[in-house]
Amino acid sequence: MDKNLVLSGPIPLDVMKKTPPLIELTVTATDNGEPPLSVNHTFFLPITNVQIFAAELPAISLDNQEVWEDSDIGHVIGHLYSVNQTVDEVIEFNLIYNQGNLFAIKENTYLILVGNLTEVEGTSATVTIEVRNMETFESATQNISIFIMRVNNCEVNGEKCDENARCLKSSNSSQHECICETGFSGNGFVCENIDYCRENQMPCENTGTCVNEVNKYVCLCPGNFVGEHCEIPDLSNTVKDPCSAISCQNGGVCMVNGEGRVVCSCPAGWQGELCESNVDDCVGVVCYDNGTCVDGHMDYVCECPPERTGSHCEYQPSLCQDKQACPNKQDVCIPLADVGGAVCANESCVVDLVIKEGTGVEEREVVDKTTQAVVQTIRQTGGLDRERRQADRNKRQADPDLGVYVISITPRNDGQSWQVQLVVYEKDGTVLTQDFIYDRLNQVCSYSCKNFNVSLILICSCLMLFVMSGCSDVECLFIVTTLGFFVHCMVFYGIVW
Repeated sequence: MDKNLVLSGPIPLDVMKKTPPLIELTVTATDNGEPPLSVNHTFFLPITNVQIFAAELPAISLDNQEVWEDSDIGHVIGHLYSVNQTVDEVIEFNLIYNQGNLFAIKENTYLILVGNLTEVEGTSATVTIEVRNMETFESATQNISIFIMRVNNCEVNGEKCDENARCLKSSNSSQHECICETGFSGNGFVCENIDYCRENQMPCENTGTCVNEVNKYVCLCPGNFVGEHCEIPDLSNTVKDPCSAISCQNGGVCMVNGEGRVVCSCPAGWQGELCESNVDDCVGVVCYDNGTCVDGHMDYVCECPPERTGSHCEYQPSLCQDKQACPNKQDVCIPLADVGGAVCANESCVVDLVIKEGTGVEEREVVDKTTQAVVQTIRQTGGLDRERRQADRNKRQADPDLGVYVISITPRNDGQSWQVQLVVYEKDGTVLTQDFIYDRLNQVCSYSCKNFNVSLILICSCLMLFVMSGCSDVECLFIVTTLGFFVHCMVFYGIVW
């Protein structure tokens, strides 16, 4: 008789996810007497040093990806786990992309609903989740689609919403109504495709044919015309100078592409057949607390609610008006609104920089360029890895988002530079020390003095402020120009600016 206990199959994942992971089994022993006697005993076997692998599965999994559109805020959608996690490892999940800010991660375990799904177009929403091993700092990301199951509360006498409509809750009552999808019109029970060709008075020129599509129209042009409305003559094969037939706007350059078509190559910030349209810089920008993004040319501005400030409405000044916000009155109070309260930074975190920029420009432009340059410097010199990893676990660590809080900005008497005091922090409220920032700037200075062919957003010439970082006879001046950023080294012996 075999007296060994043998594992005959894989351990289920729901068992592996328990804390601690245990296998429960009951053993029955029966003798051969008359009558036979039996005894049962339950054993709990701890699972140790076992890795979980699933063939061809992603590193991150969610055990449920469906949610009803009328689910309550806080509803748990599913349990997150890392397929390649060992039992005794500590991992951390983070949302990298969160469509419409609909979801959140709770207790580092569950994906929960925090937004209204009834306003979401389509049948799914996408999130990008990062899993990070907090011991090795190794990380992986995975895109996950959350499928939205629609609720039909609009059926009246057996009549349902049109297939091109959705049943939505009214904004001013608890009633539901059928609303036609974008590109369709009607009462919700009957939705017809909008004829955009007719609404735009048949916009195709030069005998082009207008074709109606969902939420748009397309012009099919005859062979000798191109453009959105067939407005551009295609003379590339009949004229010695085909570019004489069109006029590119906003600095665009005319050229003939590989298909023989005359096109405009647009400079940064412009798009369209003739470079006539400004690129929307608000795409992908988040203005916190329902701030509004206003597009500019290669720039944008977040218009914030009255109680918010900052380039992305991330600050709430009232948090620092409380005298108890920072018990140490010498500390700098950062009114970071989305970390649960004000963040206090002592003098060891305050960074002094001289920014080479004419004092005729606006302070906001100087602040924006300084912020971009500081963040890029940290990322291009190794990110936030402060030797927290062991030498044999030299895995590259991805940077979390960084923020720069400007304490003061003052034009200098030379009329060509600004004195800036600032604090650098991670988005979770962790403040970086001035030694860390100076060390990263010093690395750029040391590297650029030896390698002129680099693309860092800095010019090094070396300031007194780097003496504490070991740069005694070379002073790094943090220079940002309106034409871009360049690297330059100058050695000053004993000269203090």
